Amino acid sequence: MLVTVQVTVFAPKLKAVGALFVTEATEQLSAVVGVPHEVKGQCIYAFVVLLDGHTLDQKNIQNEINKIIEERIGKLAKPDFVQIVSALPKTRSGKIMRRILRKIGENDNSNFGDTSTLLDPTVVEVIWEQRLIK
Repeated sequence: MLVTVQVTVFAPKLKAVGALFVTEATEQLSAVVGVPHEVKGQCIYAFVVLLDGHTLDQKNIQNEINKIIEERIGKLAKPDFVQIVSALPKTRSGKIMRRILRKIGENDNSNFGDTSTLLDPTVVEVIWEQRLIK
């Protein structure tokens, strides 16, 4: 019963957090997924592609994002992990493959599923190597 409540409440927050990321000046594209957390049940893991020319270190970008999200949505919506990536795994039609990002956030590379539709399959390998949860 508790898990159902968490998922119901968590999903809209993920959409709100994801929408907020792309409205900011330094982010070009982002994807937000829920991953398991020992205490909370689930936490937010964000993958962010910075605009060309923007170079902020991991800690600064996470602090900046957390501050903005805390002000506009609330402390509960702050991502636990913010990974800066060069690109996101997208299909040829432009859809972001969140199931792959979720597996990376879960630290599970056992089965990414069918990646034949990805525009650039090497992106998955790069994100996996740079993952924040190991």
